[in-house]
Amino acid sequence: MQRNFTIALAVGLLCISLMPEALAQRLRGSRGRNNTVVAEPLRDDPNNIHKLYLGLMPVYSDMFVSNVTWGVGADAMIYPKTELGQKKYSVHLHGRTTYAPQTDLNRFVHRANISTDEEFGFNSLAWYTYVEAGGEYFFFDDQGVTDIYKLPVQRKKWDPQEWESTVTPDFDMEGKKRTLVGARFGLVGYRSAVNIGNVAVRDSIMIRGTLTQEDGSVLNNVGYDSVRGLAEALEVQDIAFSNVTVGAIYAGVSMRWIWNLAAEPEGHAVAILDNLITGYADVIISPAAIAFSDILTFNGSYAVAGSSLNENFQNLFGGRIGIDLAQNRSFGWGLNAEIGYRPGLSTAGFYMMGGLRFPVLGTDLDYSRETILK
Repeated sequence: MQRNFTIALAVGLLCISLMPEALAQRLRGSRGRNNTVVAEPLRDDPNNIHKLYLGLMPVYSDMFVSNVTWGVGADAMIYPKTELGQKKYSVHLHGRTTYAPQTDLNRFVHRANISTDEEFGFNSLAWYTYVEAGGEYFFFDDQGVTDIYKLPVQRKKWDPQEWESTVTPDFDMEGKKRTLVGARFGLVGYRSAVNIGNVAVRDSIMIRGTLTQEDGSVLNNVGYDSVRGLAEALEVQDIAFSNVTVGAIYAGVSMRWIWNLAAEPEGHAVAILDNLITGYADVIISPAAIAFSDILTFNGSYAVAGSSLNENFQNLFGGRIGIDLAQNRSFGWGLNAEIGYRPGLSTAGFYMMGGLRFPVLGTDLDYSRETILK
């Protein structure tokens, strides 16, 4: 009995192992698999890119030690032509902000723990806002690299009964890749609500001495105990918030790869490889352009002027690395991701950011028409 069961189990497992191959052969039928693709080249010109790209960023996530936000933004990339007809430099503009107070962590915590009343400063806490304007000059331009690239095969019409494609999912196509290496420079600025007390106790930094309220009371030390949920202070028991405003300059290098390849396989949709991929690294410096607003607590607003806040909580240096993916199309999408350290609140500048751009509209800004005289 046990022997018969073992034999039956072995036969069953063998049949199951052979079923996928038998099913695949049945589905392919007598036609077999056609691995030949006949394609007509349509374009291969990585120099032909649009002059202007405008993109909406419907969602981004910006997570750094002093705050976490997500929201909406906008982006513009301009490639002016030089006298030689080649785009040797670019201009980049970018801005983003949060959807609502609920998508700005510090504003949300302040609202939940202090008050929504304007008297206690909720409306004085800044919406997170980030702006950037910069440019690139490409000092290296290699347009002669030819390689073999895989383009996807897409059927114009599929048979609902056909489970497996009778052609390869991609095909090889010879095309050019343009490589640009550039120098980057520009300006960045942001404003954000920060939990001063939280940072103070975590890093053993205390605000001392000269934070004076209108009635003359003095806030000597502020810290936040995350275990008990109470602030530790010599004269007040409070959670303390402020705004930090930062202006900085950045300089760095970038490398950009451009493809603009298209081909039409017989009986299939046009296959396109038109990516613009950019990797970059920057050093960011804030030349003393960091400012804190008054500290907001349960007891009211404390003036920052003359305090040790500016000395103990400022960091003037930072850096970042990032990657950007775009498409050389009239209607496309893009992605951006960064990691780095921002100038601003001391020991709380590390951040990670990612955003999706859609739609991205590309145009040549050329509206001229040919005139034919009768």
